[in-house]
Amino acid sequence: VVEGQDVVIAISCAIIGAHDFKPSRMGRVVRDLANGRMRAYTPGGFEFVAARDIVQGHLLAMERGRPGQRYILSTEFVTVDTLMEWLEHITGRPRPPLRLPPGLMAAIASVASPAISVLAPHRPQRLTPGAVRILRMHRHADCRKAKEELGYQPTSVREALREAYEWFVATGQVSGVAHTHVIASPAEHV
Repeated sequence: VVEGQDVVIAISCAIIGAHDFKPSRMGRVVRDLANGRMRAYTPGGFEFVAARDIVQGHLLAMERGRPGQRYILSTEFVTVDTLMEWLEHITGRPRPPLRLPPGLMAAIASVASPAISVLAPHRPQRLTPGAVRILRMHRHADCRKAKEELGYQPTSVREALREAYEWFVATGQVSGVAHTHVIASPAEHV
């Protein structure tokens, strides 16, 4: 309780899923890979949360959360190599041809990011020095408290990637794919 206010905090990880209007950094990765515009990636890993899971988590936090408590909402930790493998299968496109070591990608980002900020300040950046640093840390989140106290039940990052891809196709943001494109049967996503 903060100065008379009942506050419950829900903390999310990197969100992925459909209806990514901006799109987010991860949404741009999905869209750019699907359009063949990604030339390189770096290994690492991060904790992701499916968009539907974060919605479920927020609703549960409002309904069952204890005032003054924080709940971490995550779906699962996934490596970038695994994401690339899943995206290859989902999009039918090969992963980027260059798998750059994290140290090299950090050096490239430390030069490119300030230049892009000055020359094209409104251009979204896929990999900033901070993003590379976080991927290198392989940070894991512990959402046991949300599971135990709220009844939070995360689903699948792979399914969230498929939903993101299908949404980008349906909204015309992926070129060369029919809007009725069928990715795979649900059994293939298990």
